[in-house]
Amino acid sequence: MKQLSMLTAALLFLNVLSLNAQSITLTPNTNGNPQEGRLYYDNSAKELRFWNGSVYVPIGNSGSPTPGWVNSGTNLFNANTGNLGVGTESPTSKLTIRHNFSNILSLQHLNALSTGLTNSIVFGGSNYTTGIISTIGTSNSAARMAFSTGYSFSGGVFNMQERLSIANDGKVGVNQPSPQATLDVGGSIRFSGSNPAAFVVTATSGVNTYSALPFSGSPSLITAAGGKCYAIRIDHPMCNNNANAILMVTAQVSTFGGVQYNNGYWYLIPSSNERYTVGRFSARLDCTNTAACVDALFIGDRESEYFFNGNKFNVLIIQN
Repeated sequence: MKQLSMLTAALLFLNVLSLNAQSITLTPNTNGNPQEGRLYYDNSAKELRFWNGSVYVPIGNSGSPTPGWVNSGTNLFNANTGNLGVGTESPTSKLTIRHNFSNILSLQHLNALSTGLTNSIVFGGSNYTTGIISTIGTSNSAARMAFSTGYSFSGGVFNMQERLSIANDGKVGVNQPSPQATLDVGGSIRFSGSNPAAFVVTATSGVNTYSALPFSGSPSLITAAGGKCYAIRIDHPMCNNNANAILMVTAQVSTFGGVQYNNGYWYLIPSSNERYTVGRFSARLDCTNTAACVDALFIGDRESEYFFNGNKFNVLIIQN
């Protein structure tokens, strides 16, 4: 009797399951608005799909009409309007990857490294490109990093120009894809900012014009407007108190002799020519009752060149 009761209960349970269970078909059935949750196996995609109330979607998706990961031909996309997190449940951007390893993201090419082989990250929109970061093979064992900018309406690499290049040996090129020096610039260089390394020094009385440099101590400031001076101070944080600084100077005056470090500052100094004056003079000799005029040559003292107020000098400072 006990066995009969257990058999009856089992039959009743199976009957309930048969009322609620749905069969799994090999063809999608959308006739008559299928019951939500109806299953079918997509033999071509090799995946199990279910009816979410509007369309059949792969198992694991929910909602309406096509949320989650969805196949589109050979593509896979996510129709979720939120963010995607890898290693985090609280992604703060469209893709947030969080891990305690140093290699968080790896971009690998299927082909072996060779000249011209390119791996790229492309920036832009659905039909345009504004920037590309690439590695470009220069041999079968070396590559350069390339940063390209421009605008390509077609959404490819057309019209993009490689602006910054870092060679495999560390050489950096600006508008020079194959740099031949530590820094190889294909164009001009401009320095700007509050204290640029390249600037113009103008001799200004009372500001930076000084007397001849002493062997010790500071020179005397010359304040006479328009007067000549024998030293012009270069006051710049890159070279002040730095006797090892490298200064490159081009002068707009022919009297420029060079630069000299003195007591914490660098100075522009004039050239010193071994120039002697050859003159002619008349002298009266005191002879008894005789007055005679004789001509003679005289040699004057050594003369030094000098600068005038308003003289200009182009200076480039390289810290050492």
